[in-house]
Amino acid sequence: MNRRFLALLLTLAALTVSVLPASGEALSPLQQAENLLETLVQSEIARTGADSLQSWAEGPLAQNAGQGSEWAILALAQLRGCGPLPACDLTAYRDSLTAFLAKDAAYGASTRQKYALCMLAAGGNATVAEVAETTPGQQGIMSWIYGLHLMNNGCQNSQLTPADAVRQLLSMQMPDGGWALMGQTADVDVTAMVLQALAPHQQEPAVASAAEAAVSLLAARQQQDGGFVSMGQPNPESAAQVMIALCALGIDPLTDDRFLSHGATMLDSILAYQLPEGGYAHTLGGSYSTAATLQVLDALAAYIRFANGQPGLYLLDGTDPHTSAGGETLPLAAEPADGITQSASPAFSIGIIGGADGPTAILLTGISWKTIAITAIVALAAVWCLYLLIRRKGKLKNYLTTALFIGALVALVLGLDIQSPQAYYGNSAPAGEITGAVTLEIRCDTLTRIASGEYIPADGVILPKTTFPLHPGDTVYDLLTAAVRQYRLHLDASGSDGMKYVSGLNHLYEQAYGELSGWLYFVNGESASCSCDQYALTDGDHISWQYSLEMGQDLP
Repeated sequence: MNRRFLALLLTLAALTVSVLPASGEALSPLQQAENLLETLVQSEIARTGADSLQSWAEGPLAQNAGQGSEWAILALAQLRGCGPLPACDLTAYRDSLTAFLAKDAAYGASTRQKYALCMLAAGGNATVAEVAETTPGQQGIMSWIYGLHLMNNGCQNSQLTPADAVRQLLSMQMPDGGWALMGQTADVDVTAMVLQALAPHQQEPAVASAAEAAVSLLAARQQQDGGFVSMGQPNPESAAQVMIALCALGIDPLTDDRFLSHGATMLDSILAYQLPEGGYAHTLGGSYSTAATLQVLDALAAYIRFANGQPGLYLLDGTDPHTSAGGETLPLAAEPADGITQSASPAFSIGIIGGADGPTAILLTGISWKTIAITAIVALAAVWCLYLLIRRKGKLKNYLTTALFIGALVALVLGLDIQSPQAYYGNSAPAGEITGAVTLEIRCDTLTRIASGEYIPADGVILPKTTFPLHPGDTVYDLLTAAVRQYRLHLDASGSDGMKYVSGLNHLYEQAYGELSGWLYFVNGESASCSCDQYALTDGDHISWQYSLEMGQDLP
C-alpha cells in the first residue's frame, strides 16, 4: 500500500478517535489532550511524507534541525515514557543539529540557548557549556528566560547562579504583574514564558508572590472564548504558552476555575484554529502554520506530563548537562532566513489592503475591471440562452431564472470596492483639519545581513523618514495606511477595530525568517504594548516600523 496513503488513513483514524469516545461518555481533559496530540502528530507525519513516528523524527525533523524542528523535538523528548506515543530515537536530529551548528553563523543569544536546550533534550551536550556560560542577559529578557532554563537543567555559569537569574527576572516584572519584551504593558506570551522558567523556584516566597500576581493577570486577560491575545492578535500560540506555564506551576489549565471563561477553556480556543487535516493556523480561518502547530504540540505534551505527575515541559528528563568548558564547542546562536520565494507578478492579481473603512481589494491592472466583469457576465448569459434555445429548453421560467442570476452577479460586481492601483494609491488622506505633522519610516535592516531580494533594499530602508499631516484622532495604523497608499507599498493587516495586526509590509511577512520574526512599531523610539490602531498620535511624533528577527531583541 502507498506509504502516503497509509499515513492519510492513520490521520483520518486519529481524527475519528479524537471526537468519538469509545464508551459514549465525555472525554476527560487528559483523554482529550492525548487524542488531540495523536491527531496532530499523525497529521504531521502525513504532511511531511513520513510513515511512522520514528521516520518523522529521523527524516523531516532531523533534516530541519535548526530550522524549525526544535519545538517538535522538545515535545517528543519529553513524552518518552509518558502519554500515547511510543518512544523514538532522536539521535539523527542530534547529529543533524550538530552539523548545522558547525556552520559559521552568528545567531542571537536566545536562539543559541534554544538550540542548546534541544541538544540536551536529544541526548547531546557538546555545545551546551559555552552557551550557558556566555549568553544569559546578552539579549534582554528572552536570554534571561532561556538562560534560566539551561541553569534549571544543571548547566553552570561561572559568573551567575540560578538565583541571580531569578532575581533579574523578578526585577523586570511590571506593576500590572506581568512581563514584556518592551513597552509598559505586560504581554501574555512573555509573561507565560517567564513563569515557565521561574516555576522550579516557586517555593521561594518572592517567586511565589510574583507568580501569583502574574497568574491573576493571565486570568484577567483571558478572552470569552477561552483564548488570549498577544500584540493585538488572537492566536493559538498564546493559549499554548499559558497552558505550558500553568502546568509547570502545578495549576490545571483546563479545570481551574480562574481559567474557565464563560465555560470555555483555553484548549477550546485552540481547537478553533485546528485545520481539517489536524494542523493549526496562526489566525482564525488562516492557513497552516508550523509555529502554531508545534507550539500546540508542546502545550499538549505539557498537559499530559502534568496529568501524569511529571514536572514542567522545560525540566528535561534524563539529561546529563555539560558543566565544564571541556570538549569541542560549536557556535550556536536569529535563525537563518527561510526566505520568501519571489515570483514574477501575474498579469492580473488581487491584493487585500486594510483601509480605514475596511478591507479594500485592489486589482493590479489599469483596466476598468467592472466593465470587463459585467461584459463577461452578459456574454456568458448570452451563450447560456443560446444553449437553451438550441436544446429547445427556452421556456420562460428558464430565461427568468437566468436573468435573476445575472442581475445578482452584476449587482455584486457593482457593490464591490475593487480599484485599480492608480485609483487606490491616488486616494489621498481625507480632507479635514490638520492639527500638526508627524514622521514615519519603514525599515528592514535586520534582513540585509541574512537575505536579499526584490523587497529587501540594500540599505534596509523601505520608506525613509517622511513627513505626513496629522488629523484629529489619527492613529499609528491610520498613518501607515496613508503611507502605503501614497507610496504604493504592500500592506497585509487583519483584526477588528482596536486589534489591528500588521502581518506583512512590502511583501515581508511575519515568521518568514524564523518563528520570532515580524513587524514592530515604535513611537519616538519607544515600543508600545497596544495595537497600532489604538495608539493616538500627537504633533511631532516619529513612527518607525521595523522588521525584527528576535521579537525586537535584535533592534537597536
